[in-house]
Amino acid sequence: MVTSMGISAGGGEAGFAKAVPDRALGQLRRTAFSQLFSAAQVERAQAEFDAEARLLAEHLLASSDSASLRSSLRRCVQNMVLRFAFSTRVAHPTEEPPSRLSTDTAPFGTLLELTDAIWSELTATSTFVSDLLGVPADSAVRDRLRNLVSERNALLVELIEARRVAHARGGNGARADAPRNDMLDVLLVSGLPPEDVLFTLVDLFVAGVNTVSTTLEWTLLLGAEFPLEQARARAVATRSVGGGSGGAPTTALSYVDALTNEVLRYKPPLLLPRMAVRDTSVGGFAVPSGHVVFANHWALTRSEAHWRDPTAFRPERWRSADEEAGFGAARGASACKFLPYSIGQRACPGQRLAQAELHAATTALLATVRWRRMAPIDLSEDFGLTLTPAVEQQLRFERVERRAAPRRLL
Repeated sequence: MVTSMGISAGGGEAGFAKAVPDRALGQLRRTAFSQLFSAAQVERAQAEFDAEARLLAEHLLASSDSASLRSSLRRCVQNMVLRFAFSTRVAHPTEEPPSRLSTDTAPFGTLLELTDAIWSELTATSTFVSDLLGVPADSAVRDRLRNLVSERNALLVELIEARRVAHARGGNGARADAPRNDMLDVLLVSGLPPEDVLFTLVDLFVAGVNTVSTTLEWTLLLGAEFPLEQARARAVATRSVGGGSGGAPTTALSYVDALTNEVLRYKPPLLLPRMAVRDTSVGGFAVPSGHVVFANHWALTRSEAHWRDPTAFRPERWRSADEEAGFGAARGASACKFLPYSIGQRACPGQRLAQAELHAATTALLATVRWRRMAPIDLSEDFGLTLTPAVEQQLRFERVERRAAPRRLL
């Protein structure tokens, strides 16, 4: 619970970012794995993710050479989260006419603006250095972050209460609103205290948007830099979508999933820093209570001791019997070389959701558009809470033409 995250996460008193594991956090995590992000709940939303991914592809085609790639990808993932949590979305500027889910979205548009502004504050290099090294931060910056967080929390409380009232409607004979069975509905019947309901949604928007959208940005940049890998993955994605599988993997680990795994290895989202809640040790090094430990995930994924040719971008490594084809069954220390969702008591409870979003977006993009660079691709990195491309870049998108099936001679 570093300073800036403490401001955003309510001081570690509620939600998944509680500073000290306790019974309440255990209940929340059990609810997350069994209900909020269960296989059934994520599967329920899969068609919505697929639809949102197709809208992203059409937006990129309509705005090719002009729209911000980063903001377009972020809006797609934000909409996946909005669909999952609130059964709504905010349209891309190129959409005409608006989609059926885009009515009455003004409060949600404001929510996205606030979460964007908060994320910019949290991921600023100066904020990151201040958090890790304990360098005093500019008080004006901290005040700005606190004000944004207060606005965001107040808006979320209004949205939660509006849903609660809508469900309770009917005391005067009027029919109560039908449950949507989205994440907010599940939260409202979970028995969790109100502060956990609020900060679980906060955690979803803070941790569940930028990590996925940044991975998609790296996927597109690396696909432009390595067009052969893009073409190989597209062949799988086209068969998957064309076969009516709804974007589901066609094998235990399809080339699309191998591509995503390799992006996560090659450009790993950084693990959050951890603060010791008691005196302990890591690898023989003493870690006193209150000290912050930062895991160098980037160095781990580039380690020659753990990976064959680690500096090469090779999705095929995840399908090779001689390399990582069986990694999913790895246990113990051997499972700790690839940690995009962390591990152990603080492992990401939304892993299943993130994987579904990444698979839907990557499959739809590969099946719908072909992209190429407009200038040399810059793969340099900006270090912060997540490992983002240092330079925002533009790509050229073209529609993938579906080939008609060959006619049979009678």
